[in-house]
Amino acid sequence: AMASPVFAASSPQVAGNERIGAEQIEAVLASTNQQVFVLKPDELGRRLRLNFPDLLDARVSVWLPNVVKVQVRERQPVIMWSQGGGFTWIDETGVAFLPRGTVDNLIPVEAHNGPITAPSASSDPLSPTPFITPDLVAAVQTLAPDAPPGASIIYDARYGLGWTDSRGWQVFFGERAGEMDVKLRVYDALVQMLNSKGIRPAFISVQY
Repeated sequence: AMASPVFAASSPQVAGNERIGAEQIEAVLASTNQQVFVLKPDELGRRLRLNFPDLLDARVSVWLPNVVKVQVRERQPVIMWSQGGGFTWIDETGVAFLPRGTVDNLIPVEAHNGPITAPSASSDPLSPTPFITPDLVAAVQTLAPDAPPGASIIYDARYGLGWTDSRGWQVFFGERAGEMDVKLRVYDALVQMLNSKGIRPAFISVQY
């Protein structure tokens, strides 16, 4: 009776997913048609987290006679990070993951090189090691509204974040979120002073 078809797990009922398809989740779980008694919900949730770095949380529950339910929470990307000809999405915790579908209002960052500040690992053992620090994400978000229309934010490991101004120069602001507002005001004042003296710079740094 324990091996009865009555107890063969049906396709999982998936909730909370926006971009990861239910069929992709089902393929990773590989639970369909297995006897529900042998399924270990914690292990299945762990398997999903390890296969999909873009999952913030995954909970699997099993109900008699043959029901498998999956509740997931996906990471929300805020940055589109381009580097070395490829690109990745990054969420506000600094974790990078594969783009799926389209998301509006992502901030484009063009990286000349990889970040050198090592992010601290999350207290969640299944969370991937962040690619950039949450502080650098916050710095990008602070800087983005002040970037010239159409200009991508540039990241350089030496100078931090900046952009190419349409008037012909590059400007960099470092990478500390807490100092961005002050640096933007210093930059505006500096540009006004240079303009009043008829000086056209090639490079401006308000990193320090």
